Amino acid sequence: MDFANRFKILRKEKGYTQQQIADLCFLDKSTVCRWEKGDNYPNQQTQSKLADLLGVSIDYLMGRTDMRMISFPSEAVIDMPIIGSVRGGMDGNVVQEETGETRPIAASALHGRPDEYFLLRVRGDSMYPDIMDGDCVLVKKTESVESGSMAVVLYDGDYATVKWVRYVEGEDWVDLISNNPQYAPVRIEGADLEQCRVLGEVVDILRKPKKRNW
Repeated sequence: MDFANRFKILRKEKGYTQQQIADLCFLDKSTVCRWEKGDNYPNQQTQSKLADLLGVSIDYLMGRTDMRMISFPSEAVIDMPIIGSVRGGMDGNVVQEETGETRPIAASALHGRPDEYFLLRVRGDSMYPDIMDGDCVLVKKTESVESGSMAVVLYDGDYATVKWVRYVEGEDWVDLISNNPQYAPVRIEGADLEQCRVLGEVVDILRKPKKRNW
């Protein structure tokens, strides 16, 4: 089933009107109407909000699966793959790595939606001491974060970094801030913002195991 039909069915099941959905998502009713006609689709951030409102996974909402929600026992642990690495500094790309390496993540931390999260290894020391070289970050997929959040940010076309994000609503600049005082904040503004986007919010940090000197 495609998104348009599934969304309409779910909306009616929950007893929401099109106007109520629009108000809850801070959108115009005409946008919701276009969704149900199949003329348009919600962006990633709105998909997440709609899934929460309707009590289903994003994949179910968007018609990619017939499982409404992935459920696990409360004590379950999921071995999530590390899908790549990203620099803590401002001089690298997201590098995909198919090493087969995984990290155990409590299912409860994924809120029944493992498809909305991914793991990256961080290289460099710009986020020290919160993140050390080789640590992994658990990232929740989203296209925007609140000011003061830590995020994986794509900038200048295809470079990526893990940084604290600071901005003021209505102004055309974003500061990417390191923990390590040796690295100055980087301001992205004006036309450069068109090539800057959030890939996800860092929601947890997994410290790399220490080596033993036997």
